Amino acid sequence: MKTMLTLVFLCLLLCGCGKQEIPTTHFSVTRAQTVIALDAPAAPVLEALGAPFGYGEQRGTSRKGVEKTYRFSGLDVRTYQGRDGERILNLLITDDSLETPQGISVGDTAAQVRQCFGQDAIQGNRCTVQTASEKMVLLLENNLVASIQYSLL
Repeated sequence: MKTMLTLVFLCLLLCGCGKQEIPTTHFSVTRAQTVIALDAPAAPVLEALGAPFGYGEQRGTSRKGVEKTYRFSGLDVRTYQGRDGERILNLLITDDSLETPQGISVGDTAAQVRQCFGQDAIQGNRCTVQTASEKMVLLLENNLVASIQYSLL
C-alpha cells in the first residue's frame, strides 16, 4: 500500500498536476525557445516572435500612457510603457501551440483543468488562478479550454 501511494504521488509530480500552486515567478509561456513573461521587457520578446500580423494602440486602461497590442498566430501580446521601456502587460492565448507551466493548453478538457487546479477550480465557464500582482484565466466553452489569458493587476 505504501508503495502504491508513493507511485501515485510520483505520477502527480511528473504530470505537473495536482492541487494549484501559487507561482513564485511571473506567469509565462514559451514560444520558439523564448520565454514570454508578464512584466518582462517587451523588446526581446517581440524581436524573437518576428513581425506581427496585427497591431493596435489604445490609451492605457490600467496604466498611464499607450497600451500596444501585437497579434501573432494564436497569441496576442499587450504592452505598457514602463519606466525602462515597453513591458508585457497581458497575454491572450487562442490556440494549442502554447501551454501553461502546468501543461494546460487551448483545447484541453474541463477534466484536465480540474486535475491540475483542483475539483472546485472551474466556476461558471472559467478557472482563475491569481497572485497578488497577476491573474491567469482559462475560459471554457463546451467543457474545453477556449482561451488562456495572463494579466498584470
